[in-house]
Formats: sequence, C-alpha cells, structure tokens
Amino acid sequence: MVVLRALGWLLVLATAVIGVYEIAEYIDNGDQSLTALGELWLKVHSSSLNAMQAFVQRELHEDIWTSTFQPVLVQPALYLFGGTALFCLIVGYIFRRSAEEAPGQRRRRRRR
Repeated sequence: MVVLRALGWLLVLATAVIGVYEIAEYIDNGDQSLTALGELWLKVHSSSLNAMQAFVQRELHEDIWTSTFQPVLVQPALYLFGGTALFCLIVGYIFRRSAEEAPGQRRRRRRR
C-alpha cells in the first residue's frame, strides 16, 4: 500500500500548508475561526468549484450536491485534510505490516 502511504504523506504536507495559512490569517485578522473547505477551494480555484457544482447538479442530481457535497464543503479544511491523511497513513501501514507478516512468505534478510 505504498500509494496509500504516499497519499497520506502528501495530505500531511497539505495539512501543514493549511495550518500555516490559518496561523497567518489569525496573525493578520485576529480571526480564530478555521477556513471551510469550500471557502479555501473558492480562493484557490473558483472556476473548478463552480464547474463541479454545475456538473453534479446537471449530470447527476441536484440533491446530491445539497445532501453530499455542501455538508463536506462547510467543514474546516484543516480537519478534513488532517483526518484523511491520518486515515491513509494508518490503513497504509496496517496493510504493510499484514503483508510482511503473512504466513507462508519467506522473509528477506536485510543486509547490514
């Protein structure tokens, strides 16, 4: 599960960047509220957010946008990225250990 662990570490990096952004916002404005994912997405690339909304509402269904996407987009980006990173890393390392300890497999010796 190298891909899952790599994704987890990229999300840790994104979480750190968002954390620095939140600290900078606090220093500049004194605002202690965390930035929502939708607000952050709007600041970074607003046209893709609008395109995603239009696609989901037109091609899938309007209720999918309001019942699935909107609740996620109002959550703090720091928590979403951090929680997803933690999940990916834990699952990636669990699968790594279970593959290493699988019965019937020969263990490779490490060279020193």
